[in-house]
Amino acid sequence: MNPTPRPSSASSLRAIAGVVPAPGPRSPGGTLRLRRPEDLVAASVVVLGFWPTESVVLMTFGGPRPFHARIDLPTVDPAEGPADPVDAVVEALVSPAVAHEVETVAVVVHSERALVSRRVASRLTRRFVQAGIGVAEVLRADGERWFSLGASAGRMARDGVPYDLREHPFVAASVLGGRVVLGSRDDLAASLAPDVEAGERLRAAVDEAADEVVDADDPRWRTWVLAEGAWTQALVEHHVERASVPVDTDLARLLAGMRCIRVRDAAWATIHRESAHHAIGFWTTLTRCAPDDVRAAPAALLAWAAWLAGDGALAWCALDRVGAVEPDYSLAGLVAEALTRAVPPSSCEGGFDWTAGLG
Repeated sequence: MNPTPRPSSASSLRAIAGVVPAPGPRSPGGTLRLRRPEDLVAASVVVLGFWPTESVVLMTFGGPRPFHARIDLPTVDPAEGPADPVDAVVEALVSPAVAHEVETVAVVVHSERALVSRRVASRLTRRFVQAGIGVAEVLRADGERWFSLGASAGRMARDGVPYDLREHPFVAASVLGGRVVLGSRDDLAASLAPDVEAGERLRAAVDEAADEVVDADDPRWRTWVLAEGAWTQALVEHHVERASVPVDTDLARLLAGMRCIRVRDAAWATIHRESAHHAIGFWTTLTRCAPDDVRAAPAALLAWAAWLAGDGALAWCALDRVGAVEPDYSLAGLVAEALTRAVPPSSCEGGFDWTAGLG
């Protein structure tokens, strides 16, 4: 790929067709047309589903697989540490953009720290240009003013431009579409906090249901897996379609049964890309109410559904829930790799034959 410098400018921003968030409960759908820098700041909020702080948000355009991504801004200014943390941020954003052959990028650094924001912006711009990727605009937004970090920013870089996104059309459309933009990533993570009361209520029922689980070395195991997997699929599909929650005895049986990976796979196979946003509500409920020792499976399935629905932020929060109880859970690792490599949900329809190999 031959490097082709393409400087940042407002005119190149206006030339972009728009940001197309993946459909889902945390995304308004449709196309967000970018006509001014403030639109870019608003889009960076809407595509995430929360108001980012101390973050670098990347939006990509053109190419076969455009995507958007967020990464934490380094917590220590580059000059204060023995190693430069900016390099890791730059590599994490540039590598998937190159791999997916995107044509143009736009960057919004959400931070009050001007120095580290400029360092990140400058190095990102240089690396994208070296890779032959156009840079439409690079902004810093501190919650009250946006600052252009482009090479010809001039006075805008010094004084900034006031903005107020509370009544911005993108944010308003998101709310009208039923998608609430949360206050921060912490608020998003808190939406998955364990429901302690529900977990305690289910504890005895899960233990009782676990007594019915057949071990893999038992000659009845295959018969039990096929029957339990079929029951699991029917239960999950029924409640996802109706946006309802099983009674406690069924919840306990489902959670206990999914300790068996093949039964978990039966539940996993019900999640398809076109309906993943419906599955999110169901697996969110199970993630919150599950006792600690059976939370890994529903949280990993929530992460998968969120990824298929294009909600990377929610998927990462769900993976945090998995890591808190079972750090080496394999399905969580699969979702984390897809997110890290910016693999687009469009590459997978979801669903598979979970009975393969069982006869």
